[in-house]
Amino acid sequence: MGRERNMILPQGRRDAYDEIYLNENYFKNEKEIHKFVGNLIAEENRKTPCKVLDIGCAVGERIHYLQQRFPQFSYLGIDYSEAMIDKARKSNPHAKFQNGSILDLESLP
Repeated sequence: MGRERNMILPQGRRDAYDEIYLNENYFKNEKEIHKFVGNLIAEENRKTPCKVLDIGCAVGERIHYLQQRFPQFSYLGIDYSEAMIDKARKSNPHAKFQNGSILDLESLP
């Protein structure tokens, strides 16, 4: 997995990605895209709980927003940055997060 992950972003860009997301508070104001996704889910009017997968979840802000609207769903966030996953776990204790890459989808549960 590590080798493929290095192919997505060179180390300098990975460090910049971590720096941007780890030093901002993305949880205080919902992004319009999160509201849009939440509205799409609401329109489905699901009667049974769903599983939601967020690939490239960063610090888990989308999952955080969706959990507030749909607490009956289960959530899995995937990101290649261990630092992001650590922050996501702390911010979203009721969701699951794992380190991974879009290139490693076969390793998903």
